Amino acid sequence: MVQSKKPRLENGGELDTDSSSSEEDISEVEDLELDFDALSPDLEDISGIRSFIKSLLIDCPEVNDYDIAKFIIDNDWIGSVIRNCVNKNSENPVSYDEDDPLFAFTSIVPLRDSCFQGIRKYISNNFTNVQGSSNDIKFVINNLLENTMSMKCGWVLSERYINMSPLVVAPLLKCLRTELLNGQKDHPGYDFDYIFWITRSHKSKNSDQAPELANEEEYPLISHCSLRVDLKVKTHSENKEQIVCGWEKRSVDVLGFRTIFLLTFQQFLSALDEIIQ
Repeated sequence: MVQSKKPRLENGGELDTDSSSSEEDISEVEDLELDFDALSPDLEDISGIRSFIKSLLIDCPEVNDYDIAKFIIDNDWIGSVIRNCVNKNSENPVSYDEDDPLFAFTSIVPLRDSCFQGIRKYISNNFTNVQGSSNDIKFVINNLLENTMSMKCGWVLSERYINMSPLVVAPLLKCLRTELLNGQKDHPGYDFDYIFWITRSHKSKNSDQAPELANEEEYPLISHCSLRVDLKVKTHSENKEQIVCGWEKRSVDVLGFRTIFLLTFQQFLSALDEIIQ
């Protein structure tokens, strides 16, 4: 099961935040055989976060995964990581196996920061010629690369091992939602107008349908988004992706994709409400 969210403290003390209701939801996920803790991101998590980012953006070499991971950790007031907790007893109530990988993490970041120049270019290049875009959406995309101060765009990262239960994600996203709304007053860079969400998807080589999302909990994004783009993953990247993210060996007839969703902030909140209900 997943324990309530904690800071990375040696004494295992509780994280004192306004998101207590979300923490209660995290502790209710009991379908897992192992004990997991939801923690605030810490410098010790940088390798695991980088691995997830490198795998997610495997066709985007301009993205600096170290700087992005460091930004997430430096802004540890928002977001969570999932680790296996071990050696739990009365004398040492909580400890963590730092050799284990992260099993999941969530965060949201403002794309205006300089360390996100690579991801802004990646999104902008792949959205520029999308058909059916409204004038508002075209304005967002056209100005994203220039990084104008009027563009308040956020990027959601919600990554987990494929064999981790999707039930882990809903309470983490509910916690993220609460932290974001409660923290916007003290963190003005997080008062977003638009949200980008990049996720994994796949389909058969012979299919003419849109790719299916790898994470079933993310399907509400389809009905709530303003725009969706599906990008095929390069063939040579597949084996590395399976290793990093714990994917089972997939058939050669299955093509990997990255799906990028663009949502207004209200669409984002509505999608989260459906995911976490």
